Amino acid sequence: MTPEDGFQIIHAALHTGIALLKCQQCGCMQETLDELAACVSTVHTAEAEALARDVKAWCAQMQPTRYACLGCTYCYPAVAHNALTSALPSLSSLPAVQCDFQVHTAKWPPVVGEYFVLDPTASIAVSTLASTACAEALAHHQPPGLAIVGKTETENIGIDKIVKNVITSPTLQYLIVAGVDPQGHLPGQTLLALATHGADDRGHIIGALGKRPILRNVTMSEIQAFRAQVHVIDSGH
Repeated sequence: MTPEDGFQIIHAALHTGIALLKCQQCGCMQETLDELAACVSTVHTAEAEALARDVKAWCAQMQPTRYACLGCTYCYPAVAHNALTSALPSLSSLPAVQCDFQVHTAKWPPVVGEYFVLDPTASIAVSTLASTACAEALAHHQPPGLAIVGKTETENIGIDKIVKNVITSPTLQYLIVAGVDPQGHLPGQTLLALATHGADDRGHIIGALGKRPILRNVTMSEIQAFRAQVHVIDSGH
């Protein structure tokens, strides 16, 4: 992909997305616009300068962020981000927007999230990705052996949380990946890539295809402990 092709894809995706109220209030869009603003300032071409002007106008349309990610089937910011890294691979080393979370050691799970805890001593965890109703249904039926079930909608902080919660449970042995994988973010594919290939020294998950598959809230030793502890099972989502 040439830079010109990439800028056209970016413009088309964000021009469509910014017209939607959900995108105007979404952390995905804000992060992507912030990243673009930083990146295009380093590229001195007419196309980059035009995109910089558009990004400034789109930023002005953003509203206060109401949610980090909705797990949309088609994610306009993710399309734009992937086009940027494909067209200008030299920019992929730029730091991603930092996300973090609080860890509480008084009880398990230590990381707060949208999940259901059934039996903390059981051996199975389930991620239903973007399928919230599936998580609720499993929790309602309370199948034996299920310790925790919840959704995972992002390929970075969502997986950070899973790693932290898994390695702090001595009984978890299996992590089942089920449900609908949000396009663009692909946390399901990212989890499977993490289990198979691990992460590099920057925390970038090897083989992951999502928008920003970089783990910034766990150490390399925690990643290795996660991979050694649980068997990640693809349910055919």
